[in-house]
Amino acid sequence: MTASRMFASIVRRRAAACAAVLAAVCLAALCAACPSATAIAAPNGSSSTPDEDSSPSAAGPFEVEGPAASYSWDGLRLSITGEGVSIVGMAGSELGNVYVASAVERVGIGAGVHIGTLEVARSVRLETSGGGNSVDVWMSDRDDAVGGSGSIALGSVERSVDIYGSVSVRLEGAIGGVHVWEHATLAVLPSARIEGSLTVFGGVLDLSQVPLGEPVPVLGVSVGNPGQTFAIAAPFGATRLDQLLGYEYLSVNDSTSVYEDGEEIGALREDGSFLITATRTVTFEGFDDAVLAVEQVPLFGAAAPPEAVAPDGYRFIGWDVPFDYVDEDLTVRAEFEKLPASASRPEAGSGVASSPSEGGSSSSMRAVPPSRYTSAKHVLAATDDGDQVPVLATVAACAASLAAAAAGMRHSGRR
Repeated sequence: MTASRMFASIVRRRAAACAAVLAAVCLAALCAACPSATAIAAPNGSSSTPDEDSSPSAAGPFEVEGPAASYSWDGLRLSITGEGVSIVGMAGSELGNVYVASAVERVGIGAGVHIGTLEVARSVRLETSGGGNSVDVWMSDRDDAVGGSGSIALGSVERSVDIYGSVSVRLEGAIGGVHVWEHATLAVLPSARIEGSLTVFGGVLDLSQVPLGEPVPVLGVSVGNPGQTFAIAAPFGATRLDQLLGYEYLSVNDSTSVYEDGEEIGALREDGSFLITATRTVTFEGFDDAVLAVEQVPLFGAAAPPEAVAPDGYRFIGWDVPFDYVDEDLTVRAEFEKLPASASRPEAGSGVASSPSEGGSSSSMRAVPPSRYTSAKHVLAATDDGDQVPVLATVAACAASLAAAAAGMRHSGRR
């Protein structure tokens, strides 16, 4: 073989070898870029594709998704030691305990997941995707977080928790502190207690289940953040934040809307009072349902009644319903009382006449109604010439007076 042919053969062999190496490298790169084409370990230990791995596997009372090497059940609790694990539901009706290792930053929570004790070695972020979840006791070395689009009820929480995303959190027990962000909702129940601060930068602070005058204890409250939507939901009738939260200090950084029964009634002031802007209509009606006035009264405020004029033969005695605390549209009606018919007075001279004297003169007297300026123990009697003289009001005194007068007349006749 000539040198030229040998050289050509060597070049072809080396080219073929290089092509094979290049093809292997390209295939490896393609596999790395497309993990769906690789085989992974399934929870039962056999190799499978991710589609097969997406099916939940029972781990004690829980249904769990994720790499089998990232979680285990030891008969007492579910231990999560790697990323990519989600507790998607419950395989049984009983509560289960969960331990999260320090290397894990996120654990998914599906729907209807009930955790008795959640122990976190360092800090974790629970990402919810469904409703009806709960954690009775949450113990952690550092502050934790709850996010996602689902809902979860928290009992006793050792550290502070950040709430973000559009998650809805029900706080039922004691917690170190709470920070509410973005569009999240924190519902505070009457049994809750916040040992640290409650900071709300956005979302909704739902206090609608807290009874008026029984505030939930909290160290301090800071609400409002420019650029973030924030609102308070309060029970109907509340007019101050301190009726619902027993804080030691309050900081209001921005305008905050207040809702009661789904209606925007006003805004939170810097001193914690509610600026009431909602109104109710109060209509006052007089005699024969005639409209006297129509007022727009601030919600929970008092109306100012108009003058109610009584027609002839009647007198005004009051209004039929109170209007010093208006919480709904109201019609207030005036009440009137019919006056009794006036008593007829006797004609002059028709009263009791005195006995004629010997001189032939007589003096008739008529009764005069008692005056309100006269003592009730005496009345006035009027003579024909218009003079008024006091007489005793008792029958015995009148009889004695008449007897004395008759005796005097007899004595004069004998003379």
